Amino acid sequence: MIYHFISPDPFQLVFIFCPIIAIILGIVFAQLRWKQVIAPLAGFLLPLLYITTDWNSFKVNLEAWFLWGILYAIIAYVAGWITNKRKHRT
Repeated sequence: MIYHFISPDPFQLVFIFCPIIAIILGIVFAQLRWKQVIAPLAGFLLPLLYITTDWNSFKVNLEAWFLWGILYAIIAYVAGWITNKRKHRT
């Protein structure tokens, strides 16, 4: 879906933009003191930005969405965990 707005290299989306967005999500949700489950759930949905262009591409790339979604969820969780740990230290 993100390809409709910009046309970057797919590797740039996978390895640069989505991990940065996942880190930002983890930090923001940790700073807002919301449940720490929301940031990993949002990170899990991040691959839908670049995998789905139509229904057929979604069905074909379902396992890729699951694997990359797990990775981005872990990144968002770790970023929120580090942020919470640093907040409690001061």
